[in-house]
Amino acid sequence: MKKIVLLVSFLALTVPAAYADDFTSKLDLQLLSGTDIPVSGKLAEQYTYGYNIGLGLGYRVTDDLLVSAIYESHNLPSDFHESYYEYSYLVSVNELALQVKYLLPTGPVQPYVFAGAGAAFISANGNYYAYDNWQYHATGFLAEGGVGVNLPVNNQLSIFGQTKLSAVWWDKNLAEDWDVPTLDATLAYMPVQIGVDLHI
Repeated sequence: MKKIVLLVSFLALTVPAAYADDFTSKLDLQLLSGTDIPVSGKLAEQYTYGYNIGLGLGYRVTDDLLVSAIYESHNLPSDFHESYYEYSYLVSVNELALQVKYLLPTGPVQPYVFAGAGAAFISANGNYYAYDNWQYHATGFLAEGGVGVNLPVNNQLSIFGQTKLSAVWWDKNLAEDWDVPTLDATLAYMPVQIGVDLHI
């Protein structure tokens, strides 16, 4: 009986630890940054190249399939001139998305495709002749898809480059209420990014 108790105690301690080690060994920490290219309508007409930074935590379902929770901050500035009026604007889109990435098993250099969806938190702020400051906030739905290339450095580190198309749908009435330069109810921009993937 004593041996059975000892065996059960041993299994209770070692089996969960083994599962925990197996789970954490499949986690990836992703850090990325890059530039944003405005694509849609008024965003492309009146805003210029921006910048982005991001952080993600992923789980490797298989060697070729990664599911991640990704946070990214995108910032697009604008200097708008009309007649004697001068405006300065900055549109920021903070993305929180669930993303699925599939790496093609082609060898040391791995092309990949990915897609995701989630929430977008939009803020726009600006000024009129540097003294009339304003700021607006809104929430929208995000969908994204893209391609990239992954280059493993060693068992713990990979570097990657990618581009994607991000589209955000938000309240059209609110979009129409915001001042010049106005924003469309659909915002589309193309991030071009590089990053590192740390295999925990």
